[in-house]
Amino acid sequence: MKTAPKHLITEPRWGFEFLLILLVASLLVPSYMEPGPARAATSSLLLSFTLISSLYLVVYQLRELYIGIALMIPCLLTLWWQPPISEPWDHNIGYLLYILFILYICLHIGRYLVETDEINTDMVLAAICVYLLIGLMWAFIYLMIETSSPGSITFPSHNSEGATYSLFVYFSYVTLTTLGYGEITPVSEVSQSWTVLESIVGQLYLTIVIARMIGLIISRRK
Repeated sequence: MKTAPKHLITEPRWGFEFLLILLVASLLVPSYMEPGPARAATSSLLLSFTLISSLYLVVYQLRELYIGIALMIPCLLTLWWQPPISEPWDHNIGYLLYILFILYICLHIGRYLVETDEINTDMVLAAICVYLLIGLMWAFIYLMIETSSPGSITFPSHNSEGATYSLFVYFSYVTLTTLGYGEITPVSEVSQSWTVLESIVGQLYLTIVIARMIGLIISRRK
């Protein structure tokens, strides 16, 4: 019988549990705080821990570790260091780095889900983490679209803060789960295309993961 892949997840205890807690905390904790420096610092700190924790879980070769670090360090720098000149393209470079890093993590966790032949707590938590990371990645895609072409996404009239990171995270998860409340609307063709693609990816991911788990259960019973 094929053995589980020797990822770094086989070494630390409570690996995916910790990553899942960080992802959920990144969604919930800032929402209970008033807008301001404290909220921004808390959100940045949780996101930083999420990036570090996710990289720690998925790599098991030095080459993959070096690639992950090369993608992660610029993300942390753009998160904590404000450049002297804040032009749209500067922000877009940062958003692109986040997208590439999260995609890198999702591919590695996805490989873990494909290679392992045992349904356990790690596999279930890993699948949930990938789903949440997909939503987080699309939030940066929407940020990049809106920064490049302001007005591509419209917001509620009562929103006084403008296009904030938390709003794009909310919009991303609402789209990923196909809830579609409609108060945030993509109006440009580019934003509409990415919104449709996220909805498709979200549904396909759930279908494939559930089919994979059911297949493992049936094969083990046989």
